Amino acid sequence: MRYKMWLSLATLIVSLVSGTAVAQSIKAIKVTFATTSDDKDWNTQVRDRIVLNGQDVATLFCCSADHNGDHWPDHGTTSAPMQIVNSVSKNDLHSATFVAGMTAVGHDTWIFIPTVTVTYSDGTEEQWTFPETTLSSNNSYEHHDYSMAK
Repeated sequence: MRYKMWLSLATLIVSLVSGTAVAQSIKAIKVTFATTSDDKDWNTQVRDRIVLNGQDVATLFCCSADHNGDHWPDHGTTSAPMQIVNSVSKNDLHSATFVAGMTAVGHDTWIFIPTVTVTYSDGTEEQWTFPETTLSSNNSYEHHDYSMAK
């Protein structure tokens, strides 16, 4: 037990001295949608992505199957977890782009404020709240891109 503790401490000291400290990795990502003045129809699919250097880091393609639960009314708040498809460090994430997107069946205009919450391997959290976003779709993919730079 003491040996493991000393070994961990020695590894930490060496990494700090050499400048190679272990980077914090992503444990979970959640998107919260605060719908403001125009709801999301139940059959409109959310198509959100976090992209770094042209590659998806995390995706959220959901929320168009449940006639009641997937209708997000005006002045409501809904959260959903993103699927992490490529692990990156906290520093790398600050160079990424959040893509807020949707595809409607028919026509839908959705006005909302997206917030991305990232939980890291060390238990810390970081949050990005983006401006009010309006997406309007006629059977097509519509999106708005936001920088995650801090």
